[in-house]
Amino acid sequence: GGIKNFYRGALIAGARQSIGFTTYISLLKEINSLTQAKLSEWKYLTLSLNAALAKSLAVTLTTPLVVLKTRMEVLTNSKSSVFSTLKQIVKNEKVNGLYRGASSLVSREIVFSFIHYGTYGFLKDTMNVKGIAQIQENILAAFVAASLANVVSHPFEVIRNRVQVESQLLENYKRYSNVFEGIVKIYKTEGLRGYIKGIGPRALKKPINNCINWVFFDLLTAKNDDK
Repeated sequence: GGIKNFYRGALIAGARQSIGFTTYISLLKEINSLTQAKLSEWKYLTLSLNAALAKSLAVTLTTPLVVLKTRMEVLTNSKSSVFSTLKQIVKNEKVNGLYRGASSLVSREIVFSFIHYGTYGFLKDTMNVKGIAQIQENILAAFVAASLANVVSHPFEVIRNRVQVESQLLENYKRYSNVFEGIVKIYKTEGLRGYIKGIGPRALKKPINNCINWVFFDLLTAKNDDK
């Protein structure tokens, strides 16, 4: 109990963030280089599509970590470790349990990345400043792009959370077998408000995480380009 409960799953969340973002960026750079010819003609659409593809591959790799994080945050008691939670999932649900909710997770990340990366590139090019002011503008661009992407992709986050939680602990109307069923059931039983449940905490976390990740990435990229 106590304050430790606020940090349940934090270790897994950190590992997933590090592995996921590193993989995503590496894939995105490769895909961008392969589509360089298209960037001049359809730049922002191409960037968005590239980001969606890279993210779908990266998130598939880290889905088991997301499932572990979700279970530790919601279901297990405070004494449960990463290993015991993993053992429980595999024992009760086999290896497939580690990919529960994968379709909703991939859908969320595809939508988020598609909107975020193209918007981020557009905002940076529109402001087009140099020096110290560029860092400030990049922070603003990352925050605005992530905030917009977060709102649009949040319905998939609602579905993901419910799918990755053991279904017997949820009311029947919150049990879904796939993304489409989740979208339909939420609208029928909870209305449009159902799609934005829990958006408050994520509205703070996601944009801030993206600001940190992308500003540092841009700084490192700029330094490498100068060498």
